[in-house]
Amino acid sequence: MNTKKRETSPYYQVIETLSRRLIPTHPSYSLIQRTLAKMDAGNWGEDSVAHLFTYFYPTFPFNILHDVFLKSTTYVQIDHILITPFKLFVIESKNLKGQLIVTRHPDQLVQVLEDGKRIAYDSPLAQSERNAELLNRWLTVQGYNIPVEHFVVFTNPTAEINTMQSEPSIVRTKFLTNEILKRITGKKLLTFTELDVLANKLRSSHISYQKNNILEKYQIRPEHIVKGVQCSNCHRIRMEWKTCKWQCNCGYKSKDSHLQAFEDYRLLFGETITNKLCREFLAIEDRYIAKRLLQLGGYQKSGTKRHTKYSLTSEKNIIQLQKEGIR
Repeated sequence: MNTKKRETSPYYQVIETLSRRLIPTHPSYSLIQRTLAKMDAGNWGEDSVAHLFTYFYPTFPFNILHDVFLKSTTYVQIDHILITPFKLFVIESKNLKGQLIVTRHPDQLVQVLEDGKRIAYDSPLAQSERNAELLNRWLTVQGYNIPVEHFVVFTNPTAEINTMQSEPSIVRTKFLTNEILKRITGKKLLTFTELDVLANKLRSSHISYQKNNILEKYQIRPEHIVKGVQCSNCHRIRMEWKTCKWQCNCGYKSKDSHLQAFEDYRLLFGETITNKLCREFLAIEDRYIAKRLLQLGGYQKSGTKRHTKYSLTSEKNIIQLQKEGIR
């Protein structure tokens, strides 16, 4: 099975970093927190659908790709694409609670919460239909003539789903694979090899998310970012470097807490850093300590004297962060 795994997007990483480092008095602080909560809920829903296919054992081969971003006649982002020898399926997942009312004409989704509050969204059904059509156009350009169907999966088991008419493309997570099998009809249009070739074409056509200037979008300036090294125990941002280690008032000590701070800086301000900017962001004064920390992180140095810069894309740093479960 040829898969494209779900990845943590750069956009999510920046929002998560801002949720920890943006000063609470900033006008966008509450919006950032709500955006992160919404993204976390969406990620949970997509993960539950992705996990479902690890236990999918049909009588035919298939490929499943997650988080695919393509350029068709316009750009299209698809949560999941299931490739079978008979047809393709576009699957959009929604993790919402409360009463969910899906309507046609107008196409919309209304969420009714326990307190009676009503929130209107664009119709996920119309979205999945549009995404299926855009994928179909992409396939046509690539020389394929194969049907594309679509599903909207509501992943919160406590949600009450109401539709004004029969909508067979709307399902709950646990019924998704059964509904897919019901739609597998007709003759095979792809051989095993062709199925893998198509999966690889989709993977290679995936457009990686290009980080835009999120700070500008939310009108965030460098002075709005809390500086310092964050304690992974109490989450306070202001650890101090004493006797060759980071120490927090809560009693926690660490030799490499600065690695996450460097990653935060990279996500917010860019791939390179100077000794001066390092001292400002880590909230330390000694230039030699800053130099030593940058060297220990394995960051590649370029330039000399006051033009010296360090690249924050060190493989050593990434491996250490992954080991500690930070990334």
